[in-house]
Amino acid sequence: MKDLPQIFLPIPMRRRLALLLAASVLGFVASARANNEAVGNWKNHAHAPEIAGIEENPLKGMIPYESGRKRSFPHSMEWFYVPLSAIQKGDEEFDWEPIERRLAEIAGRGNHSVFRVYLDYPGKPVGTPQYLIDAGVPMRSYTDAGNHNAASKSPDWNAPRLVAALESFISHFGKKYDGDPRIGFLTAGLYGFWGEWHNYPHDPEWEMKAGNRDRLLNAYRHAFAKTHVLLRNPMGTMNPELKTSFGYHDDSFAYETLRPEWAFVPRLQENGLLDSWKLKPIGGEIRPELQATIFDRWPNLPVKVERGAGENLAECLEATHATWMLNEHLFAAPLTDSQRKNALHAQRLLGYELQVTRSSIEWDERGNLCVKLKIKNAGVAPFYYQWPAEFAAYDPGAKETRVLGQATNWALPDILPDGREYQREFSATPTENLRGQRLLLRLVNPLKNGKPLRFANDRQDGDREGWLTLQDIPD
Repeated sequence: MKDLPQIFLPIPMRRRLALLLAASVLGFVASARANNEAVGNWKNHAHAPEIAGIEENPLKGMIPYESGRKRSFPHSMEWFYVPLSAIQKGDEEFDWEPIERRLAEIAGRGNHSVFRVYLDYPGKPVGTPQYLIDAGVPMRSYTDAGNHNAASKSPDWNAPRLVAALESFISHFGKKYDGDPRIGFLTAGLYGFWGEWHNYPHDPEWEMKAGNRDRLLNAYRHAFAKTHVLLRNPMGTMNPELKTSFGYHDDSFAYETLRPEWAFVPRLQENGLLDSWKLKPIGGEIRPELQATIFDRWPNLPVKVERGAGENLAECLEATHATWMLNEHLFAAPLTDSQRKNALHAQRLLGYELQVTRSSIEWDERGNLCVKLKIKNAGVAPFYYQWPAEFAAYDPGAKETRVLGQATNWALPDILPDGREYQREFSATPTENLRGQRLLLRLVNPLKNGKPLRFANDRQDGDREGWLTLQDIPD
């Protein structure tokens, strides 16, 4: 036999069998360790995307205009406009009652508010503060853009006194309302027709200069660190840092969303913002002319409107990763069974859909209850706010629930709809015996009387409304 390296020399049969047996045992042990997470004491949880009540999940979905009327289609947010003239009485003088009243009414119905402050709404009374008009800010009359009665007037958007007043308003606005639990999202508003940052067809003559627009956006960026603010489109600024500081809203949704080249998605792409939804929310309004018929069929028919036709709603939702969409017709007119079914389908395609896929509960040597969860987002967008995760022990015999504590560091916005499971953990040191009890979970809505965030799981609301039942707590 030729000289061979030691590893290739013949091995006696008995020794060879012993080595194979040892290798098998080691392989089994390694496999068991590797699969302990998948089997071990982990419990699987079934996905249930149509669990009752999930269509009213907070901070997502179709939304109506605030009216106070009873609405039959499920929703968790309401929209309103308010003129700046009703709020700002001087450079440093503000009356917040018009906003406070609406926030209180909407929160009283368990809903969050989405709103915009404007100065020029075609067809409505002038929204520019009277003290600025009295101080000499030039005002322009017009009869197009729906302002046939010439009720509204457009201010000189580059008047120094006006720009400084808007900066002052934004600063005080943020001090008053940043992080307010009654507010879901804000749109930047203020400038342009309807606060949509354009004066078509009067631009570029009436256009606010780029430097002045950036002054407003910088004011918003510094004033609102918690509440998300959305812009009409990324062309409001050429500053890359400002472009990525805000969400965006498409107010011609499913009409000028995918095309032509100046539509919403192409503009996002042109500005490198197609993935902005991973950090900042996307919202908007289904084009008003489409709202009455868009849910007649699924997928919807491309109805002709003005110079074009409607677009495929499902494709628009997938491309934008939208979280909320204004659609007053859903709430103002009776729906057929088919329309309601199709609208509910679209409702579920908006925003996040959180599912607990697996859970593990153990006691450590110090008597701490240690919980691990795997969470998946089956929606199209993140949940954009950091709500605390609360755990409770439920006694099925006494039907009593005892809160064990909260996890406040779960980084919920990081749970992306990418097919991955994200692990989150919680631990507590109970002072009472939990034998025979079940562990429950909920994400705490900071809005008093707010609607519960339901997980897309079959045991959601299984023992207590608003809570997800995970599993029995081990002895």
